[in-house]
Amino acid sequence: DKNESGFFVGKLATDKGDFRVNITYTTKDGKILLQIIRIE
Repeated sequence: DKNESGFFVGKLATDKGDFRVNITYTTKDGKILLQIIRIE
């Protein structure tokens, strides 16, 4: 198995405004592991 990693960016809409969300992940043994969730 080859471990892969990556990231994606999304938008979190709330009553207080919109926030940018960055999520970094890796895979291990066929499972996705979230490493970082950053809300800006």
